[in-house]
Amino acid sequence: MRETWDKVLRRNAKTLREDVRRRASGERVRRHIRTGFSAVDEAYGGLRIGVPTEIVAHTGDGKSAFMKQLAEGGAKDGAGVLMVFGEDPEDATAERQFSGATGIDTMDIGRLDLSDAQLKQIDLAVEESAPWAKRILPVFDHLDVDDVINLVDETTSVGGAPLELVLLDYVQILADPKEL
Repeated sequence: MRETWDKVLRRNAKTLREDVRRRASGERVRRHIRTGFSAVDEAYGGLRIGVPTEIVAHTGDGKSAFMKQLAEGGAKDGAGVLMVFGEDPEDATAERQFSGATGIDTMDIGRLDLSDAQLKQIDLAVEESAPWAKRILPVFDHLDVDDVINLVDETTSVGGAPLELVLLDYVQILADPKEL
């Protein structure tokens, strides 16, 4: 049964009061997920949990890189993250992660033009990312809208953290425009 606005406001005021009390007692209470982008985190507190946020830009403008940063920032903040990749394969996505973490050019990684020292850098980056990367569940399958909804419904936690951030790269793969 739906509530009237006065009841919604009363319930939310009570929750707000409880959250402020819990935070004052030292408990961590989150309403936002930190993104890792200081300007966004400082101005807005990060991304509001439960509020859909769409990032729109032209091809090549860095949407996938932005999504990767959001996932990393959210996972470092303790959120479980579900990342659905619609066009990029697992190996290319991992190579971009290695490049970002080490500074090694993705073209060199793709061409396998790597020294032993660079391979050690990549191994170190993998080890250093483990504490937060375990809270990210990447999905490289081709999914339709129903598959994504079911996946979100079925995924309650990732790496022991509650699922709080769902990222879809390339939403166009989900359906024909008229069905979106």
